[in-house]
Amino acid sequence: MKTNRIIVHVVIVVLMVLLVNSAGYSEEIQYVTKVDFICGDTKIEIATRYFKFTPDDPPNREGQQLTFTASKSGKTIITRPSGLPFDKDLEATSATYYQCLKGKKASYLILTYNTGGNCNECTWQGILDMQGNRVAVDRHKKQKASFERKLKELGLPNSAALGDIDFGVIPKELDEQK
Repeated sequence: MKTNRIIVHVVIVVLMVLLVNSAGYSEEIQYVTKVDFICGDTKIEIATRYFKFTPDDPPNREGQQLTFTASKSGKTIITRPSGLPFDKDLEATSATYYQCLKGKKASYLILTYNTGGNCNECTWQGILDMQGNRVAVDRHKKQKASFERKLKELGLPNSAALGDIDFGVIPKELDEQK
């Protein structure tokens, strides 16, 4: 089933490339935006790759990478926004907002994901620890209760209170970087 989806996605991408090339556009414009901040004793960098077919086009997110560097040991871990290892990360998940929150015993990175749709499951949140591992996610209805329990267990605000927190925005354009 996933293989069929992958094949369909590859075919769509190939058709889009052919369509764009036949429309007379030049090479696509590719760029990376970065935002970095300190969360607990860890430096986090979120790098997002974008492309455009023309300078006036809206940006298309191509991929995203998170880098966690522990200040004490200097150990660096690179992961994807889903918090899953690269070989297990089959979803093309990218975060749009971020926030570092201090829990009872540690700091956590809260990411907000958005697929661009306007449905209940088009926007969701995930919690990553400072090693880049997924702690909890609330994408599907069946995950909501366990997500709330995990927030409480970690000493983090509940989902309703998370809505009142000022989250950082992951930049889409180079001139939006801090």
